[in-house]
Amino acid sequence: MVQTARESTVTSSRPRLVGVDAARGLALLGMFVAHAAPRGAADGWDHLLLEAASERSRLLFAVTAGLGLGLLTGGSAPSADRTGLRRRIAVRGLFLLVLGSLLTLLDPPVRVILDEYGAAFLLVLPVLFLPRRWLLGAGAAGVVLLSGLAAALGTVPAVRGQRSEPWGFLVDWLVTGAYPLLIWVPVLLLTLGCVRLDLARTRRVAVIAVLALGAAVVGLLVGGLVATPVEVAVGSTVRGVPRLALGTSLTVAGNVALGLAVALGLVLLTSSAGLVGRVARRALSPLAAAGSMPLTLYTAHVLLLELLAGEDRRLDDSWALVAGLVVGSLVVGWAWRRWMGRGPLEQLVVALSAPSRRGPTATP
Repeated sequence: MVQTARESTVTSSRPRLVGVDAARGLALLGMFVAHAAPRGAADGWDHLLLEAASERSRLLFAVTAGLGLGLLTGGSAPSADRTGLRRRIAVRGLFLLVLGSLLTLLDPPVRVILDEYGAAFLLVLPVLFLPRRWLLGAGAAGVVLLSGLAAALGTVPAVRGQRSEPWGFLVDWLVTGAYPLLIWVPVLLLTLGCVRLDLARTRRVAVIAVLALGAAVVGLLVGGLVATPVEVAVGSTVRGVPRLALGTSLTVAGNVALGLAVALGLVLLTSSAGLVGRVARRALSPLAAAGSMPLTLYTAHVLLLELLAGEDRRLDDSWALVAGLVVGSLVVGWAWRRWMGRGPLEQLVVALSAPSRRGPTATP
């Protein structure tokens, strides 16, 4: 790639990873708020913060998952070993699926995200290496259309009734759950397509971030007029299913765009040359460290909340608990990454999905 005076290029992949890790760490902390913060009055700041953290952190997770998939598969120049990459991602998806299912069997007081995460990885395998225009088009259309479809289907009694059947978990995964695959998969495709545009091109990343921010403002403002965030969150049909579907589509699209703008903004900030970039990378290092081992920290927090839950499977939510989770994750994540490297579960996933080495000509 030739560097020109009109477009600066990040020469190292590490600043890009720092930005994506920091965004993932932010999503992780938002999940802690959503899971452990007390619910205040409906018009209180704490209730508004909780609603924002619950919706936007899970979609920011999906955004960073797609960015991570794009970087893992070669960024703007996908690797020639596509079969090997698909195998590695399939193993990771299956690992997340099994781990998420095991955590769910513990009946924790929070909704586990990992099994849907793994299922989404498996579903995108056939289209991982589609041309970027197809990924961007299918992802954007899916985010707008399928999120509204999921909201509409979730109001159908026959669909909701399937949740009590043996295959009800599939309905939950696809439509009625907190993390429906009808939303997750398009987000993965959209952000995967963004990586194919080349995150090393600073000006291009800045343009995408600005466009995403504009889309977020329009989507959230207009979506809030059609159906309030509370109506979208609970699937209220008081004002009609069409309004709920349209409001959900606009709100989800706005939140996805906001998550993309935040993630790319952090990529730009940590990729900056000179003093700004160095200060940003140092200041964000604890957040990026936590974001580099999300599987370990997320699993640990689910297990901790399971231990703290009472017999009624409810938590004594408090801001002290949120603070403990946040500070503990930042400190443990930073220390572990500094002295140990990858998180323990991340090391296990890498070991399971690493290419086999057979004979002297095996690829390292």
